[in-house]
Amino acid sequence: GQVLSRPGPELRERELCAVGILAGGGQGTEPLLVSHLRGALRVGASADEIRAVLDHTECVHGKEAAERTEAVYSVFERSRNLL
Repeated sequence: GQVLSRPGPELRERELCAVGILAGGGQGTEPLLVSHLRGALRVGASADEIRAVLDHTECVHGKEAAERTEAVYSVFERSRNLL
């Protein structure tokens, strides 16, 4: 979209930022989080980088957000392993 195509950080960094923001976004953001997890991998982010971003969720957004994000990430990882 328009935001991701603006000049500035590379797409990989933008996707990692989106993952971090959506990780604390509350209920209802799960589909967007999954979309940006896929997007981050497609543009070259490693699973370790994504994990590091998600590990910061509890520090920034609290335990509830971290637990919700971990549940989404676990489902995402399982689905990737089935492909």
